[in-house]
Amino acid sequence: MPTNPSDGDKYGQGKNIKLSPQLVLSLMINGLRWSRDLVWVPSKDLHGTAYVSPELKSNAKLAAVVLSLANILDAFLSQEILVAAAGPIFGTCLNFGLVVIKNALGTLVVRKREGTRGTRIVCLCGFSSLNLISCLVSAPGTEMMLNKSGIAQFKAQQIFLVVEDNAARFQPPSTTKYQEAVKECDTAKADLNRLDGLPTTDPNRDAAYVRTYGMHRERTQKWNLEESGIPRCVRSQMLLEKVEQEKQQHKVALDWDNKLLKRSQISNDLMFVRQEFPNQYALYFDNNENFKSGVEAFSTANFSFFGKLSKGDFAGVALSLLLGGISISTSIAACFLVVTFANSRDAKMSHSEAAKMEIHRILHERGPNPD
Repeated sequence: MPTNPSDGDKYGQGKNIKLSPQLVLSLMINGLRWSRDLVWVPSKDLHGTAYVSPELKSNAKLAAVVLSLANILDAFLSQEILVAAAGPIFGTCLNFGLVVIKNALGTLVVRKREGTRGTRIVCLCGFSSLNLISCLVSAPGTEMMLNKSGIAQFKAQQIFLVVEDNAARFQPPSTTKYQEAVKECDTAKADLNRLDGLPTTDPNRDAAYVRTYGMHRERTQKWNLEESGIPRCVRSQMLLEKVEQEKQQHKVALDWDNKLLKRSQISNDLMFVRQEFPNQYALYFDNNENFKSGVEAFSTANFSFFGKLSKGDFAGVALSLLLGGISISTSIAACFLVVTFANSRDAKMSHSEAAKMEIHRILHERGPNPD
C-alpha cells in the first residue's frame, strides 16, 4: 500500500485509466483496416518494393480485385452450406477463415523470393484445390440459399415415393406359395408341349393335360386351395387372385386411396408427409420444417439441382446456374491471374535483390539534387 498521499492519488489514477474518444476511434479504424485487409487483398502485398513500375501497380490492383471478388463470391454462395453443416456462428467463422486462407495462399503464390519456390507450389495447389471445391458447391449452395422451401418439398416428395414403393412392393403371405405354383404350372406346360406330337386320344397326353388344366367338366368347379388334386395351372391362377386380394386388403388397411386423394387436395408434399407419415418426417425435419442434418440438406440440394438440369428444366435453375457460372468464371480468372502475375517480368523484378541494389547504386552515384 502507498504510504504517501500523493503516491496514493497516482495509484488510484493508474487503476482508472480512461480511454479518450480519439483513442477509441483510432482503435476502431485500425481494426476495420485489419479486417478489410483480411478479406480484401491489398495490391501492395502482391509485389515487392525493389522496382515497382506503373504497369505493375495497375496489374497488381486488377489481380487483387479479381482475387478478392472471387473469394468473397465463393464465400457468399457457400455460406448456406456451412451454416447448415456447422451452425450459424461456427459456419460463418469457418467461411470467414476460408476467405482469409484463400487470400493468403493467393498472395503467397506471387511472392517471388529466393528459397520459396516449393512453398509457392504448395500454396498454388492449395489455392487451386479450394477454388475447385468452391466451384463444385457454388450452384447447389445457391439452390440451398434461394430455394429452401423447394428443396424441402423435393425431399418430402422423395419420402412419399419411398413409402409408395414400399407399399407397391408389399409381399403378401401367399406370395411364396404362388411362386411355387407358377413353377409347377410351367413344368406341367413344358411336359404337355413335349407330348404335342401324340394323338389326342393317347392316355399319356390326356393325363398330362388333365394334370395341367383339369378335365373339361371341372372348368366351372369352385376349388378350395386346401384340396388336393387341383390342376397345377388352376392352382397358380387361384393363388394369383389370392395374392392380389391380400395386396388390396393391405392398401385398404393403409387407407392408401384416401391418402392419394388427400395428397392431390393439399398439393403440398411437405405438409402431406408431416400429417400422414410423421415418423418418416421426423427423420429428416424438425418442427419448423427445417432439415435436421446439413449433410442431408446439401445432398437434397444436389439431387434437386442436377435433377432439374438433367431434365432440361433450365428455368428452374436459371439463377443458380447464373451465380454458379459467375463463381466458376471468377475462380478460373483468379487462378489464371495469380499464375500469370507471379510469372510476369515486372513482378519478378520487384522482388529482385539485384535490382534493388542496382537502383540504390544509381541513386547513390547521382547524389543529392542541387537546389
